Amino acid sequence: MLSAAQAWLFLGPLAIALAGCSLLVEENLADKPGEDLGLGTGGSGSGAASWESMSSDFAPRVDAAAAWIGSGMFVWGGADDAGDRSDGAIYDPQTDVWKPVSDTGAPSARSHAAAVWTGSRVIIFGGGPSGSGDGINDGAEYDPASDTWSSLNPPGPPSAGRRRPIAFWTGSLVVIWGGEANGAPLSSGLRYNPTTSDWASVTKNAAPGPRRGSAWAWTGSRLLVFGGQIDGFGATSDGFAYDPVQDEWTKMGGANAPSPRYDAFAVWMGDAAGKGELLVWGGRGENDEELTSGARYNPDDETWTPVATQGSPSKRAAPSGEAGFIAWTGLRAVLVGGIDGSSFRTDGAIYDPAGNAWPWPVPSWPGGKAHERGVVVFTGQEVLLWSGRDGGSLLDTGARFMP
Repeated sequence: MLSAAQAWLFLGPLAIALAGCSLLVEENLADKPGEDLGLGTGGSGSGAASWESMSSDFAPRVDAAAAWIGSGMFVWGGADDAGDRSDGAIYDPQTDVWKPVSDTGAPSARSHAAAVWTGSRVIIFGGGPSGSGDGINDGAEYDPASDTWSSLNPPGPPSAGRRRPIAFWTGSLVVIWGGEANGAPLSSGLRYNPTTSDWASVTKNAAPGPRRGSAWAWTGSRLLVFGGQIDGFGATSDGFAYDPVQDEWTKMGGANAPSPRYDAFAVWMGDAAGKGELLVWGGRGENDEELTSGARYNPDDETWTPVATQGSPSKRAAPSGEAGFIAWTGLRAVLVGGIDGSSFRTDGAIYDPAGNAWPWPVPSWPGGKAHERGVVVFTGQEVLLWSGRDGGSLLDTGARFMP
């Protein structure tokens, strides 16, 4: 399941994307619902945790599309100092080896594209040139079993090409919503059925208006969208739920909701059946100040519960495609990175919803480099952080967060 931040994130659509950067976070825990993966507890609850370096045998880049595909991290496109790229590779954390993917039939070079794993294919859609705000209105699907690409049927009008949209897999449909085109946020969306190769529009009835920096997560049955920045200033605290089966938007409950914010961390703390809570934490407030507060939303009774502040990470935001990620392990949420003003954070903390507490810190990753606009993917057992920039320099390094 793709979750914001999402994740997923530097990353949120962790996810992670980074929870909202071109650091992108993908959380794929459908295979292990409810399992205690022990992330950040050293397997014993001791709080011991560590990072390990990754192989650097793949060309560095920013703003790449990425997804966890069951046994490896798929990375494609993005840009380096020479411009946009159309190549990709799969990283195997078991062997610490990068394997190039075929270029034949791949989409045109681009940055900020969405990547969604269906269980057998990676769907790449949208994105745009790194040097402009234009959006691209096409895509392709990649089959890792045969190492082959095939083009997607074009969505057609009134669809718009878009960069950095919300994108996730429902189990039968790829849903794409929002994003930006020509420098402006979008409030439209698409649904793609890979079985029939058909596209359909997401209803605009009762949908959120155009906004940047919304927190979002896929629950297994609903897309939850909270907050964001409207018209380029301020922040909002409204929330919306989208049901892709009924193609219907409804308002989320607002009592005790977090204060208005954008670029917040967000993750679904629950199972694939939609039972659980949405965690929203941090971000930027109405005066662009970084925050240290948050809350949990239960869609069953439409209530918000404040999140404890003691032991929480320092104030920070998770702008989509730039920095910050959050992932759900099955029992705990792991939050790392983000940005405070112009300072990139490399540490974090682990949140335990059962006790409403932040019992363990997450240490800084090796080297302390920003990894701005890099890639972050959650495998279900460990966090993979790779490439991006540190100041003006591309990074060919990566790290794995080990329990």
